[in-house]
Amino acid sequence: MGKLMTPAELRPAISVVCPAYNSSSFVLRTLESVVGQTYRPFEIIISDDGSTDETVAIVKEFLRDRPDIRSVVLEGAHRGPGAARNAGIKRSTTDWIAFIDSDDIWLPNKLERVAEGIIEHPEANLVCHSERHIHADGSSEVYDYGGRYNSHKPLGPQLYNMTLFSTSAVTCRRSLLYQAGLFDESMMSVQDFELWVRMAPYATPFFLRGILGHYFDRDGSVSSHRHYERWKNFLRVAIRHRDKVTLAGLLYRLSRVTLSFCVRGVSRMGWSRPWKCDSARGSVPSLGGKGDLYRSVHVSEACPTVTWELVEQPSDLEEWDRALEQCAAGSVFQSYKWGEYKRAAGWVPMRWIAWNADKAVVAMCQILTKSYPAGVMVGWAPGGPVPRFSATPAQDLARVVRGLLDEMNGLRKRVSLRFDSHLPLDSATAHAFGQACKRPIACLNSGYSIRVDLTKPMDVILQRMTAKHRYYVKKALGKPIQWKTGNDPSLVRALCDLHAEMVQHKGLASQGNSFADLSYFCATLGDHATILAGYVDDEPVTSCLTLTFGQKAFYLMAATGRRGREVSAAYAMVYHLLEHLQKRALTELDLGGVTPRSHLAGGVDHFKRGFGGELLEYLGEWEWANAEWLRWGMNLAVRFRRVRL
Repeated sequence: MGKLMTPAELRPAISVVCPAYNSSSFVLRTLESVVGQTYRPFEIIISDDGSTDETVAIVKEFLRDRPDIRSVVLEGAHRGPGAARNAGIKRSTTDWIAFIDSDDIWLPNKLERVAEGIIEHPEANLVCHSERHIHADGSSEVYDYGGRYNSHKPLGPQLYNMTLFSTSAVTCRRSLLYQAGLFDESMMSVQDFELWVRMAPYATPFFLRGILGHYFDRDGSVSSHRHYERWKNFLRVAIRHRDKVTLAGLLYRLSRVTLSFCVRGVSRMGWSRPWKCDSARGSVPSLGGKGDLYRSVHVSEACPTVTWELVEQPSDLEEWDRALEQCAAGSVFQSYKWGEYKRAAGWVPMRWIAWNADKAVVAMCQILTKSYPAGVMVGWAPGGPVPRFSATPAQDLARVVRGLLDEMNGLRKRVSLRFDSHLPLDSATAHAFGQACKRPIACLNSGYSIRVDLTKPMDVILQRMTAKHRYYVKKALGKPIQWKTGNDPSLVRALCDLHAEMVQHKGLASQGNSFADLSYFCATLGDHATILAGYVDDEPVTSCLTLTFGQKAFYLMAATGRRGREVSAAYAMVYHLLEHLQKRALTELDLGGVTPRSHLAGGVDHFKRGFGGELLEYLGEWEWANAEWLRWGMNLAVRFRRVRL
């Protein structure tokens, strides 16, 4: 009798096919999410579609530093994503192929979950998972494809009328692709949707119910073809596969596609579609199918006794930061001194603590408030609420948050409140917040950041940097740059002057960081604020301002002058900053947010990501108002502010 195979030996070999076109600003993020999988792919095939930028060079450099990964880079003429994917399929050598577009990302356990699904469902020849669709305007929605699929109905008509598969979420057998006829190379867009419809008679899908990837809209990407051309191709697919439905079904599909694209056209003029996602439930009613990603999460009917208390006594205020430091999710933006700093700008900090029956801290939240005529109060809670204490009832988190909202509701007749949580995004916490709040229509921040693990030795951190960053770090470290740290007036002046020079050089809008403003900031934050500056011949050439709280550091702002740019001083500055923070026994550095879906932030994002940190998605922004018109008014004000900036 032969030897029985272990579960690890049964796991399928998976090839990854990634088409790319002018993706130099995004492809590294995608490849890092692929090579960082807990279950390694057998091979990675990057099929370039005639890029005119540095995409191919960046990909080859990235893969050259990873000889342990089997990889192939195909270079072809610009013929569209269908042709690029087909070239990758033909070059693949395994039975299973996973697709990912060059501007999307996978969660680290995506391939592991897919491999487990293949083993558990041997009858399936296609596996698809849920994903978060992030729009170019910063809004997002969850696509739970499994929630839309009805296994008791034929697959063909379902695929004809709604999206059940997404390319970066699909892993399928190679034989299935050949059986269906591969991607239509004559279509520059919608070719993936057309293949799914054509594949329907041969496909036996299995759906993983969980977010395992993020799909990004990006102007200029392979899949973001001109709006009009996409509309024509959708109509073309509907007519080509009209045998899947009745005449009435065809007419319905044509009218629905046209109406949908008209709505999207209006949206592209600057108006968001508030009806596109029921963010409180995570469902997606946009294209004819409903799915609730979090329907399996249960909130207990019996909530422990939790009492929110507004802290007003001076003795209590002195204990605020000490209590906040007990929580791993505590943030400098929830600290007492941050609230006092914002008080000078007209905000009134309200500090709330939630206690359980045993007087143990359950949650904390500092809300910065402003009052307006007609009894209107606006609240903004950066980094809050903070609900990750040992006594926090995780299964009743929604009720804890709702209790705070009830307290705020009792203060004024008209209250609008927005949280910006720095908790890592996970489905259970998102579901809990979604029971009490809604996702904003217009956001202030991206919800993404880069975290550097300071517990690793500096040689490990250096090795994790990109080859380009390592080169510039070593180059800059060889220059005669003297370094100073602190927050005294001379360092404040150096940062202020460098920032003013940078604003003028880049033609940026002034952010009001005057010497008086920064001096007051550092005086108020005290030891929480540290400036690191580099000097050449006693002239400041680069500088950054970092905030610290507990064992965390936050990279708030930085600037480099002309002489600093000539010697790549900013790279050495970050290296010295990491060393300085390690000497202070800090454990992590948050590099202050990235905006992967905005081309305007591409340079800054590339700089931050190159230092080898981990891309994080925070729970992010949530809003609540006791009057719907007030919620809409706040979103319009936020959008107007973004346009002006």
